[in-house]
Amino acid sequence: MELLTAFSGKLWHLRENPAGASPQFYDSVTLAFDGTANGSMTAGDQVAAKIDGGLDLDGGDDYVYGPKSDSLRNMSALTVSAWVKRNGTGGQAVTYDGNSWGAWNMAAGATAGFAVSDNGNWYNSGDSTTPLDAGKWRHVAGVWDGAKVRIYVNGIEENSGNASITLGGTDGEDRLRIARDGWDGGPGYLGGIVDEVRVSAAARSSNWLWACWMNAESN
Repeated sequence: MELLTAFSGKLWHLRENPAGASPQFYDSVTLAFDGTANGSMTAGDQVAAKIDGGLDLDGGDDYVYGPKSDSLRNMSALTVSAWVKRNGTGGQAVTYDGNSWGAWNMAAGATAGFAVSDNGNWYNSGDSTTPLDAGKWRHVAGVWDGAKVRIYVNGIEENSGNASITLGGTDGEDRLRIARDGWDGGPGYLGGIVDEVRVSAAARSSNWLWACWMNAESN
C-alpha cells in the first residue's frame, strides 16, 4: 500500500483564509512548508472546491509561494498533483523554479503537461489528450520516476517522455509556487479554482492516482 508520509510528501488543502496572517496555507503533512498568499487575493477567494475549500485565483496576479527547500528538488522520483477547475486562463498549476531552469513544473492550460529539468534542459511529458475545459474539475498529476516523465488526468496516463536526469533547481529564486511560473517571462498565472496540492518524493502508480481521483469524484 502506498501512503503519503511525512518523509515522502507535502500537502496543501488550500482551505484557509488568504487574507489571514501569513503564511496562510498549511502544509498538512510535515507542517514545515506553509504557503503565503500573493497578489490581490481576499477572503472571498476562499471558496467551495473539490474537497472542502480551495482558492479562486484571478489569473492576473494571484498565486501562492512556498519555501525554498532542497527537499523539493533533491529527489530521485517525484509526483505532483492538484485538483484544477480553470476559468479559461491557463498557466502553471504547481512549480518549483525561478528565473533560471528550476527543477519541475506542471502546466494547466488548454491541456495539462509535466516537465522536469537538469538545470540545462527541460524534459516534457507532452500534452494530455483530455482538455482542461473551463468550468470542469480535473485531477492533474505529473510523475517522474528517474527515467520517464508522465502526465495523468483523472487517474489515467495520457502522455510521457524520456527524462533520465538529475533534478536541477539550484537558482537562488527557486521555490514552490502554486498558480504561477517562477520565470518572469514564463506562461504566467493560472485562473480558476485550485485544491489539494500534493508533492511526493515517490513515483506514484497509476492505481494510486486513479484512487485519488475516484475518492473525490465519487463523493
